[in-house]
Amino acid sequence: MTTDFDTEPAVEGWFATDESGATHLIGGKCTACATYVFPPRESNCPNPGCDSDTLALVPLSRRGTVWSYTENRYAPPPPYPSPDPFQPFAVAAVELADEGLIVLGKVVEGTL
Repeated sequence: MTTDFDTEPAVEGWFATDESGATHLIGGKCTACATYVFPPRESNCPNPGCDSDTLALVPLSRRGTVWSYTENRYAPPPPYPSPDPFQPFAVAAVELADEGLIVLGKVVEGTL
């Protein structure tokens, strides 16, 4: 599936662009147990079996498997931006290919 996404990040610090111009999510990766987390943070490993407090900021996979999706008919709450007037859009839960991490995000504009 090929989709054109907005080039402006929804939340500053959650996205980056590599040298080829491709946009990717930024996540945290525990330096002790290699557990990933999104949104990114630099402390507090989410793995209950790990007591590390150091996460490195890393680029996340650009490919994954859609677990579920739905149509959002209501404007998102702050800090997420919303156009005025609001237009419905689809959101999907995607398991990232390399990390096994599930992220939720907007995938298409103007669903019916």
